[in-house]
Amino acid sequence: MKFSRFAIAIALSVICSTNRSCAQTPPGFSPATNKSLDATFAGTKAALGGSVPLSDTKASPLITAVQPLNVSSSHIVMMVDLDTPGGASNRSLAPYLHWLFMVPKGATRLHNETNSTSSIAPYVAPGPHVGDGPHRYVILLFANPRSSFTMPVSFRNRNLTDLYGRVIFDVNKFATEGHFEVVAATWFETERKAVVPITSAANLGSVDSMALFPWTSSLFIMGLVSWMMM
Repeated sequence: MKFSRFAIAIALSVICSTNRSCAQTPPGFSPATNKSLDATFAGTKAALGGSVPLSDTKASPLITAVQPLNVSSSHIVMMVDLDTPGGASNRSLAPYLHWLFMVPKGATRLHNETNSTSSIAPYVAPGPHVGDGPHRYVILLFANPRSSFTMPVSFRNRNLTDLYGRVIFDVNKFATEGHFEVVAATWFETERKAVVPITSAANLGSVDSMALFPWTSSLFIMGLVSWMMM
């Protein structure tokens, strides 16, 4: 009997709802947690590695904490791509930071669509290439012991408003240096199955910025890595 990836993910989600030992992050990913985080893209819920249509990810998801937030801490929400630039066959630029925002101390709910949050790295929609296969995306909720956000030392020279400043974003190092504790997470997959032709400026908005990024150039990758090591 053949099962779809989505059906398997839903089954795992149901099992894990009664089994707190289930990790809410992909196998081998660190930092890991068994506490779940809800993320909904245009009505599609990210379900423990399940598939989300790429078209649904153009706008940032609605993030909801399953467990009550600790009001004595501020919080940070992060989303990263673990398969940049070329899927499972080429992860040389992973993790890629897609999103980073802070929720202030005292908040009892996550409101990423209101002014109660502070954007650190604006949301960039997923942009896998045709032929990559599924990319894995992890959304993490961190507790921040401070009332304000301070960028960890190793990340302060990055320009997070620029696509190039978000590659090879070491999540473990970020959490360790910043003393951020992961308290909940979820993950999903999405892929590009067809090319969206750019025939005019009018439909340029339908193509996410990551799809236009020259990931496939080996010279680009070598140059970027050299620049980051300077």
